[in-house]
Amino acid sequence: MNRKEYKMKKTIVIASLIILLFGCVSSRVTKSGKSFDPNLILDETSDTIIVKNGEKFQFILHGNYTTGYSWILSDDYDKSLIKLTDRNYEVTRKNVSGSPGVETFFWKALKNGKTTISLIYKRSWEKEEIDAKKVKYDIVIEK
Repeated sequence: MNRKEYKMKKTIVIASLIILLFGCVSSRVTKSGKSFDPNLILDETSDTIIVKNGEKFQFILHGNYTTGYSWILSDDYDKSLIKLTDRNYEVTRKNVSGSPGVETFFWKALKNGKTTISLIYKRSWEKEEIDAKKVKYDIVIEK
């Protein structure tokens, strides 16, 4: 295992422990029929997340805000269907300058329907989106 793989696995373990400390949420299903594990880091992934009405869900994305990059949430999701209840950025190595981290987005499903959450990882002051990471989650809220 090389150093980069070790750091990735360590980040995943730390993020999983953080989520476990804040409480577990019930399981969800993706469009592929697999269980959606809210403890997974979903960097550079697009998928469908199926949740129940009233259920809370979350996802985690890698980031390094010391570089000026951050996850920018598009404002075009249907706010009558889902609500962003919180977002939290946690540095993975607190004593290391320039250390990367993970950002957790906490949501609540408000009523049945479908919407899409889109995020882009870029510097907020840059107009062009060259080499920007983008993720998109189709959210399906069921009874």
